[in-house]
Amino acid sequence: MAYCCLILLGKSIQKVVFGELRISEQQHMKDKFWNFIFYKFIFVFGVVNVQYLHEVILWVSWFSVLGFLHLLSQLSKDRFEYLSFSPTTPGWSHFRLIALLSAILTLSGFMLIVSIGVGVFVSGVNTFAFMAAESESTSKAYPSRIDLTNLLEIFRGCLYI
Repeated sequence: MAYCCLILLGKSIQKVVFGELRISEQQHMKDKFWNFIFYKFIFVFGVVNVQYLHEVILWVSWFSVLGFLHLLSQLSKDRFEYLSFSPTTPGWSHFRLIALLSAILTLSGFMLIVSIGVGVFVSGVNTFAFMAAESESTSKAYPSRIDLTNLLEIFRGCLYI
């Protein structure tokens, strides 16, 4: 049920902000999705060594939201690069991207607060450290920080408006 709602929310955001995706954007989204899934599977079962069901549920839900925000951020970046090279781009298109990136930035900050709460009240400092690091991940398989990417794209979008 939760994944259906997340997919429905993603499709709604796609329709409102992006409209129809180009072929290259669809392919890039698919590649980023599978890369994210593969990396997180290795992380959860290799690095963190999750053994209990409640920990698996915690990490799967955490990575679901994180992946959702990451994919929207990457799609925004791809679309902004396309719009910045298009000679007749309306300002409304840039505004929608800036609004989406601002929402992603806010949710990313909220996720950091959630990771602090989980670390303090539920699972301890080690889980907090991994959750906070994952929300601000800089590994090779997940190359860009959500916050810094969004700030850069928001700044670039404001320059075009």
